[in-house]
Amino acid sequence: MLQFKPDRIGHGTCIHPNFGGTKQTWEALCTSKIPVEVCLTSNVNTKSVADYSSHHFKYLLSSDVPVILCTDDKGVFATSLTQEYSICIDTFKLDKAELAKLALNSTKFIFATGKQKLLFGRILNFIDENEH
Repeated sequence: MLQFKPDRIGHGTCIHPNFGGTKQTWEALCTSKIPVEVCLTSNVNTKSVADYSSHHFKYLLSSDVPVILCTDDKGVFATSLTQEYSICIDTFKLDKAELAKLALNSTKFIFATGKQKLLFGRILNFIDENEH
């Protein structure tokens, strides 16, 4: 799949070697910098990962793979994007700067390119307002 050079990868739960992927595939993802959409609550509830603390999110983040935090079937999994960010803070001990970077970087991969600058600017304004 990575050879097709997709714009994004959904979930990506089986790419890391700890989750059934091969070392070669993981290295290809890390090299390609193809962003991965991560739906923490969906992955835990569907048992594609055991729990939040063992989620592959931590491997993606530490390997500098672009991560887009998402929700999947908000009504089915009873979560929101705010809750997913909260889980990141609690589980992976992200500080405000890391959380802001995660949100800011995700705007680079929005398909509606006209909205990219708008959202990027709003997040930057939020960061500026909350630093003081």
